[in-house]
Amino acid sequence: MDDPAIRNPAYFALTDQQLSEIDALCDRFDQELVKGAAPRIETFLVEAPDAASEGLLAELLAMEVEHRTKQGDVPKQEEYLQRFPQQERVVIDLFARDTKTLFSDARGTTSLPGNLPPVLANFRLIKQIGQGGMGVVWLAEQNQPVKRRVALKLIKSELNSKDVIVRFNAEKQALAMMDHPNIARVLDAGTTDDRRPYFVMELVDGISITQYCDDNKLSVDDRLKLFVQVCKAVQHAHQKGIIHRDLKPSNVLVTVIDGEPVPKVIDFGLAKAVERNLQLTDATMLTEFGKVVGTVQYMSPEQAELRGANSLDIDTRTDVYSLGVMLYELLTGSTPVDKEILGRNALLKILELIREEDPPRPSSRLSSSSGEVNSAVSDLRRMHPARLQQLLRGELDWIVMKALEKDRTRRYDTADGFARDIQRYLADEMVEARPPSRGYRLKKFVRRNKVQVIAGSLVLLSLVVGFVGTIIGMFEADKQTKNARLAEGKAASEAIIARTAEGTALAQLRRAEGLVYAGKLSLAQSAFAEGKGEDAVQHLEECQWNLRGWEHRHLSTRFNSKQTLEGHTSEVSSVSWSPDGKFILTGSGDNTAKVWNAEKGQEVLT
Repeated sequence: MDDPAIRNPAYFALTDQQLSEIDALCDRFDQELVKGAAPRIETFLVEAPDAASEGLLAELLAMEVEHRTKQGDVPKQEEYLQRFPQQERVVIDLFARDTKTLFSDARGTTSLPGNLPPVLANFRLIKQIGQGGMGVVWLAEQNQPVKRRVALKLIKSELNSKDVIVRFNAEKQALAMMDHPNIARVLDAGTTDDRRPYFVMELVDGISITQYCDDNKLSVDDRLKLFVQVCKAVQHAHQKGIIHRDLKPSNVLVTVIDGEPVPKVIDFGLAKAVERNLQLTDATMLTEFGKVVGTVQYMSPEQAELRGANSLDIDTRTDVYSLGVMLYELLTGSTPVDKEILGRNALLKILELIREEDPPRPSSRLSSSSGEVNSAVSDLRRMHPARLQQLLRGELDWIVMKALEKDRTRRYDTADGFARDIQRYLADEMVEARPPSRGYRLKKFVRRNKVQVIAGSLVLLSLVVGFVGTIIGMFEADKQTKNARLAEGKAASEAIIARTAEGTALAQLRRAEGLVYAGKLSLAQSAFAEGKGEDAVQHLEECQWNLRGWEHRHLSTRFNSKQTLEGHTSEVSSVSWSPDGKFILTGSGDNTAKVWNAEKGQEVLT
């Protein structure tokens, strides 16, 4: 089938970012087909620019028809004409070709239209076993120099552009640099007659790591042990100066060797050199500005920035993040950005979520799932749902969330460091990962919710100002009340003094002083009754010295100390103080009089 971009000139008006979005849509569609999710083409077309709808429809139709044919279904042209009446020409073009030519080669091998198997020297292509964004993987038989079955990766015919070929060659060179039991080895490489590059690698007869773990119902500990091997393989690649940049379960295949599961990391098609002076090929492997590189669900926040794959922001910690997503899926059965979110959001919104939104902890993801889903996930891990949540809560939550930190400086520095922390957990040792501090969580919250925080701060500030104003008003009112009372007392004294001046000056003055004295005592008693002890003492201290008698001493003692004189057997009828205030004389209905030491409260004489 011809490249849809060639038949649709409007494709050329699209920006690199729009073309990248279309490529990501095709990858998502293919992944859902492989998983048996039955994706609807109409849903994907909604997310594409109008200028790209025809070309994208042609691509998605070819992928769906191929998949249905492999499943034994017979696609009907009428069915697609009813679904896409406005795109009749695209549908007719697809089905106008001979079905046998479109969907089978001479050996009866199903292949994608436009990717018919070429004839290669020394290799016989048997059947297509997989495909990615750039290449198609074939099961092949090598004849020379040795006879063996291999996996042969070939560039798609419709993607035979210069930058894709550069990336493909980079993948070939990156794999050739690897020498690790958990990384697929490169055996050979070459170019077809029509200059489509290919390379040959060892045939990994396995399935994705997530599928293997679920098919065999591996426990959490067994999943972790298998995952540690993957981390070690990625660490080996990093030491060779290679970043994978597209780590996901479909690129980690598990095969069984001598009865033991062995994970193999494949597909370094998006790898890049860590050191700037390390070139993978003679051509420079570049990714245009704004082009999305990687698979969305497993993409790191820095990859989601759309600043280009050759940006200095991409380093080995990008792979650590993708490993964290894989571990999240191995533990919970879903990725942090789950299928439901992917299905109802456009690509740019999903990239924004990856950059800005912290995913729920693994234990929280399980607790928020429906009972049916939670039970299914737990059953695949041979554990009761409540027990699985309890197991994840704590150290495993910390380990996963450290790998998934948005700020890469807070992630594990290396894939090996990630693996060592998992091994510490398995050995019941203290892990390096710890939950973030309250200060860091507050800082993150403020950064994510700047507008709400500013608005809330203003409201809080207004409340505080209002509260402070109320308190100040209360103190001011109380002060004014006290001043008013003092003013009333002063006014009363002045009035009395003024009246005494009209009569006998000395007698009236003494009387006025007595009234002021009595008033002060009355104020003191009132204040004391109101619980204002300091005010009561203050009123007593304001009493004129030459007028103070036993009643003043009695109140002073009462206000400053509490003392009980016990000794009379009947009610006390009279009390008198000595002139120096050191003794108290009491008379009682029991016909006795007693002298007391006022300071000690002791009986002196009866």
